[in-house]
Amino acid sequence: MSCALALAALVALAQDGGRAIPPNAGIRAEPDAGTRDEPDAGITRLPPQQASAELAKKSVDAAHIELQSARLYVLGLFHLSKPPTTVWDREHSIMLFNQTQQAIGEADRSLAELSGMANGKWEKADQPLRHARQTIVQVQKDLRSISVPPTGSATTDAREIAKRVYDSLDSARKDLESAAKAMDVDSKLRAP
Repeated sequence: MSCALALAALVALAQDGGRAIPPNAGIRAEPDAGTRDEPDAGITRLPPQQASAELAKKSVDAAHIELQSARLYVLGLFHLSKPPTTVWDREHSIMLFNQTQQAIGEADRSLAELSGMANGKWEKADQPLRHARQTIVQVQKDLRSISVPPTGSATTDAREIAKRVYDSLDSARKDLESAAKAMDVDSKLRAP
């Protein structure tokens, strides 16, 4: 990458005929957007309290959606948890497993954002969020246990693990709702 950059600089210098380039070349004195009277180009900024509440609502919604979708994917895994008999069973089990892991990872990110906000007046939301994140960690461990084929005398009952993961995701959802209530955030999704 640095070789390409050096080469581009040499080509530019050769095209310039060896003249010195002024130190402020390419730097614009005026701002890219807006004016002095309107620095954000007309975008209204919310007061910090209101902005935090909106960000909390968005994070609660995102975590709620991801937990619900993960539960649905786990339900599919539950129904396909017997040894695959067809290529279709195998492909769909793998697809559901990957989508479950992705949804759980996204839910964990949203819960982490909310955990960062759980201080000050929202301090009561810290404990349910902490419990939800601990539940998510255990869910990820359980999912990994069914992703690896059993060896030796170790047998894993994929249906039992899928049921436990499903229940754990429901518990995390309830913790999320409890945290949302402590933050005075409506955890219900609004219909379009």
